[in-house]
Amino acid sequence: MKDFQTLLLDAQSKDASGQDAISQQVLLLLDTWRSLDVIRPLDVAFAKAIYQMGKEGNLHIEPMSLLMSAVSSLYLSDGHVCIDLDKLFEKPHLFIQIPPVQRHECPDLATVLSNTSVQECLEALGRCDSVTQDAQIQAPLALKGKRLYLSRFHHYEHVIAHGVKARLPALDELATADSAATMVLKASLASLFKNDDLTRSGSQMLACALAARSRFAIITGGPGTGKTTTVVKLLAALQAIAGSESGGRKKLRIALAAPTGKAAARLSQSISDSIEILPFADMPSELSAADIPASVSTLHRLLGTRGSSRSFKHHQGNPLALDVLVIDEASMVDVSLMAAVMQALKPKARLILIGDKDQLASVDAGAVLGQLAQHAHEYNYTNATCDWLKAVTGLNTASIGTQAGKDNDELLLAQNIAMLKYSFRFDDSSGIGQLAKMVNQGRANNNLLDNFKQTQLTDALYLLTNISTIQPSTKSNKHLSRSNTDFVKHISTGSPERFYQQGLGRKQASEDMQPPVGYQAYLKVLAQASQTLDADASNEQWDALATEVLQSFDRFQVLCAMRHGPYGVEAVNQQIEGVLFDAQALRGAKGFYQGRPVLVTRNDYNLGLRNGDVGIVINRWVSVFTGADADASRTEQKVYVPRIAFPSDSYDGNIRWFSPSRLSAIETVFAMTVHKSQGSEFEHACFVLPDGINPVVTKELVYTAITRAKYWLSVISPNESILKRAIANPISRESGLML
Repeated sequence: MKDFQTLLLDAQSKDASGQDAISQQVLLLLDTWRSLDVIRPLDVAFAKAIYQMGKEGNLHIEPMSLLMSAVSSLYLSDGHVCIDLDKLFEKPHLFIQIPPVQRHECPDLATVLSNTSVQECLEALGRCDSVTQDAQIQAPLALKGKRLYLSRFHHYEHVIAHGVKARLPALDELATADSAATMVLKASLASLFKNDDLTRSGSQMLACALAARSRFAIITGGPGTGKTTTVVKLLAALQAIAGSESGGRKKLRIALAAPTGKAAARLSQSISDSIEILPFADMPSELSAADIPASVSTLHRLLGTRGSSRSFKHHQGNPLALDVLVIDEASMVDVSLMAAVMQALKPKARLILIGDKDQLASVDAGAVLGQLAQHAHEYNYTNATCDWLKAVTGLNTASIGTQAGKDNDELLLAQNIAMLKYSFRFDDSSGIGQLAKMVNQGRANNNLLDNFKQTQLTDALYLLTNISTIQPSTKSNKHLSRSNTDFVKHISTGSPERFYQQGLGRKQASEDMQPPVGYQAYLKVLAQASQTLDADASNEQWDALATEVLQSFDRFQVLCAMRHGPYGVEAVNQQIEGVLFDAQALRGAKGFYQGRPVLVTRNDYNLGLRNGDVGIVINRWVSVFTGADADASRTEQKVYVPRIAFPSDSYDGNIRWFSPSRLSAIETVFAMTVHKSQGSEFEHACFVLPDGINPVVTKELVYTAITRAKYWLSVISPNESILKRAIANPISRESGLML
């Protein structure tokens, strides 16, 4: 293979045949990298497709573009929307690295780029027909300044930026503090927050006011800050304004959506609870509960999925018939889905994004909410915005108006972003709250971590233990290895005796809080209750049993950073299953055994099941019929069979029962990834850290795991350094959205 230190430079002086020879050398290098498993087959295939496109279309394809297309494709798989070429040339070893023992086989990326420069790369890409610098010209790659994109991702960002920017200016009817619409907003907020302690919920009132005055808003905040409560009050205020402007004849068409089924179901419950306490009678316009929708859809269902394609039923040519769209858990929405949302909205439709900007970004490329709201905590409001907010809310806004270092576009965006400050869930004494704040700051607090290790935090337990030594039961290994009794006991009982004051003495709404539990809690409920039901039990009795079991199961959940490896979901699920079988908490044949928890991994609209739904296998009596449907001798017979019980998606108290044979996309869920847990919360969350740091184990992942815990948190780690190193390992996703 030719010396790559000079190869790319040579290409600039070669004729077409010479450049083609160098292109083939580049493709040969990419094949070698693939054989060493440092890039994917997809990355090589993308580069080869561009090369072939040039051959068939008689286009000028620079060898540099083939190299950069493969690197761009690889980088996309890590969630980056584009490549910053300055960073690529500054630290190429961070992009593609050849293991030391294999470096004699081929050069690494640093070697390939060592004799060229960013400027020479830009010039080569600028000459190439596979790269466009004009959004109107189609090509596989797009170059924006020094950022290189796969073209469709540049298009996604362009759509999002255009959609946001067009909605930023304040609406004419709400631009001044003395307009008729503003006065209705003021009166509405006064009614909605009349009984609140504004020292705690003042930021919610400010968020409602800020989000009401334009067609785009972000409301962000940590767990327990009242994001759902705020958005319900905001929607009531918007309906009051719409009703006053039309004399009560017209109300806004509102839709609520979330990225996953689990998040949608949770939001539906929260919205329903919040609507019940709204002071409709005191509002300045005639409103009722019917004016605030309580049903929540997944985004894919709202947009109208079309099989496995990226296209949706609703788009620019067939927009959603909506005036307001609220998206909860917006941190989970990737760049392509957010672009689809923008294209499906009418130009005058409002878009309100709700979420925690500090949580994990989407599984797929992009971090839209995190990037748009990255400076939310700085409250960069202009004096004019502060004056307007004070006039509408009556609150003192003197401490939140700063504008340093912001250009006009970013400053305009800041006027549409509200951050909720006060946590109603975690007070100053909460270990969960303190740990979440520490992780967010990206710096380990040794005093706090010492208290964590010494069990001095009221609601958090740190177990330093190695779970990879546990061996699940097999036919040849009837007894589980007891080399790690800490983990065995913890997942079974929740280890209340290990918590501060044995998990006793804490209050919730003046009531004694129950100590933390493990998985034996729901299995005990299942065993005791199922023994009382026989073949004559009614469907209502079976529904009541399933409801109790599902609610009990939600009290405890194990979370893992990864899917694979000894600390991943697959291994930990197997370990927990073995522990519970050995303890005889689980019985029966493996498969659909009584008590098995299952997670739906793909939306099934025919069954009404959504990605993220959790059900429990419960053995029950059901009726079966023998004989043909038209046969007079057709008889009913009772059989005792496994069924999977899922909670109602409308929270009407009903249970949905399915035969296991009807479900295909499911997996056991004693343990789930932190990514899968987004949009959920658990009374007791147990987070299992791996034995080493990798790109997955980040500050944001740890923060998200910690904040899934509602009342109790346990962290299991093989050594003390992992948590500290994870805190210092933030996610960094390249994007040009803010540019």
